[in-house]
Amino acid sequence: MVGTFNRKNLPFALEVVFFNIIVSYSTIYIIFYPLSFAYPNYIYEWLSSGPIIFYTYEGGYPLLPNFLMAILMVIFVPIIEELVFRGILINRLSVTFKTKTAVIISSILFGVLHTDPLSATLFGVVMAMIYIQTQKLIIPIICHCLNNLAAYVFIIVESMTDDTPTSDAIMVFQDSWLIGLFSIITLMILSLIYLKRGGLYNKLYA
Repeated sequence: MVGTFNRKNLPFALEVVFFNIIVSYSTIYIIFYPLSFAYPNYIYEWLSSGPIIFYTYEGGYPLLPNFLMAILMVIFVPIIEELVFRGILINRLSVTFKTKTAVIISSILFGVLHTDPLSATLFGVVMAMIYIQTQKLIIPIICHCLNNLAAYVFIIVESMTDDTPTSDAIMVFQDSWLIGLFSIITLMILSLIYLKRGGLYNKLYA
């Protein structure tokens, strides 16, 4: 079910991760940017209640708990989620439903467990398509690991360098609309490229 990793898969995995980052930023600004004006309290809670992925103690960063959290988030969680949502759930749902329906159900269930449900659902769909095309979980696992690694590094760097008071978080988010616009334009360009060539990647190495 898992398969073995081929070095030829790595460029594709990096491409998927980059595409997912663009999708994540685009969906965040498409959904949450308008809500930041209409429902600022909700966005305030969303910005201030992010998941704890690293620990501080007396102004420092203890090595062991943060190392264990990194291993959990970057390795164990992606492997378990791919085994459950793609390896097990899609196969079981396909017994009762059509494959497309199984992909949609498993991806929605995957999405609702994340803080950004829409982009996580789309990511689940892409992982499911890769799994179905290759009949191996190794490429979705590698993509998922790299994606979580990118998110982990980004959140840590942002947390260590961002000294903006929490009360000003909404204003900072609203002022960063150019990032959202750039992400949306990039997403549109990439989508047109992928549609023109017939998919995210027209040849996978199983």
